[in-house]
Amino acid sequence: MKVEIQYTMSKLTHILLFLFIPLLGWPQKREFRELYAFYQIDQGNYGRALDSIDLLLNQYQSNDLVLAKANILYKLKSYEQALLLANEINKSSHGFATQLQLKIYLDRDDYKSAKEALIHNIKSNYKMSLFDLLNHPDYNKLTGSSLMDSVLKTNLYSATEKQLYQAEKLYRSKRFSQAEFILDQMIKRNDQLAEAYYLKSLIESQKDFYTNALKLINTAIILQPSNTEFYVQRTDLLIKLKQYKQAQYDIDKLLKIKPADLNVYGLKAKVSLMNKEYEEVVLLTDQLFDLELKNQDLLYANSKANYELGNQMQALKSVNELLTKESSKEAFELRGDIYMKTKTYEFAAQDYSMFLDMEPYNGNIYNKKGLARYNMGDREGACSDWKKAKRYGSYDAVKNLEKFCK
Repeated sequence: MKVEIQYTMSKLTHILLFLFIPLLGWPQKREFRELYAFYQIDQGNYGRALDSIDLLLNQYQSNDLVLAKANILYKLKSYEQALLLANEINKSSHGFATQLQLKIYLDRDDYKSAKEALIHNIKSNYKMSLFDLLNHPDYNKLTGSSLMDSVLKTNLYSATEKQLYQAEKLYRSKRFSQAEFILDQMIKRNDQLAEAYYLKSLIESQKDFYTNALKLINTAIILQPSNTEFYVQRTDLLIKLKQYKQAQYDIDKLLKIKPADLNVYGLKAKVSLMNKEYEEVVLLTDQLFDLELKNQDLLYANSKANYELGNQMQALKSVNELLTKESSKEAFELRGDIYMKTKTYEFAAQDYSMFLDMEPYNGNIYNKKGLARYNMGDREGACSDWKKAKRYGSYDAVKNLEKFCK
């Protein structure tokens, strides 16, 4: 009875929270409610996700939501219910749920139905790339099967699509020169292949040729302006090139195309941080945190923005939560900086040491560690750190050596 009461109270709390979302006054009410539902799926909270989606479907119909519900039912192995929903979706949106159908039929070893679902998908507007079909773990049973052989021997996938598959396979295995050779030949024959420019952009980016990569992805977007992967790639390049205002434009585009993707909000917070829009970052991240929507990018952005605004306790809270999820040198540096601001010098020195365990030749961090140790009263240790910092290119360390270590 006690367990049942706790479950009921938990479910009631979730429903009340979810119903409270529209009262928060955000302009993107529908988007944030969907964001909440999809986040629960990502976290594996399928019961909570189903409750959220059912509440939304009572207000309006959306194939994305119905497909999300069908996918949850698939995860819970409620195959018949999932298939019923998938069939309904395909009636109104030809081929939209065929990938889910294919996964279910493969799980059930129903290869006849799997073949029908696969051919339906290939002939629809939602056609899977050959790379996804042959490499995604959900379709492992297709590898080397007679079903896959029969598909590859037909023209269901064109010669161009098969070449793109070969190029992507080479790219993923870091054989960049061979991948580029194939892509260059493809573009020479047909300069309207958006995916070819995209893959070339990824390769150029891997080689740190960011300007070339940006030109290529610009071409891909002109040819295919609705592809979300292209905007993610361009945003990443614009950040690397420190073109933050332009990156913000692409993120706004992404939010229109993918309004229920928490990773896009993480990008938005990151770019706003680079633009020094600290109050906007705190407002956005606090709103998302109120709905229990968090990821590493959002936690870092919230901590850094609060640090810059002088809110050190909140900054410390967020970075501590971040470090329970992942250990990164950026998080250790940020927490070290927060400890310096709060004059907790011993903890600051420890965090800078954690950074240096990951990147041992960083002059800037050695300089900061020296300052922490100097403030602890460890002049000898500070001077040792500043000597290393000088060796690794820190100009500030040179000044500190001249001032404090004579």
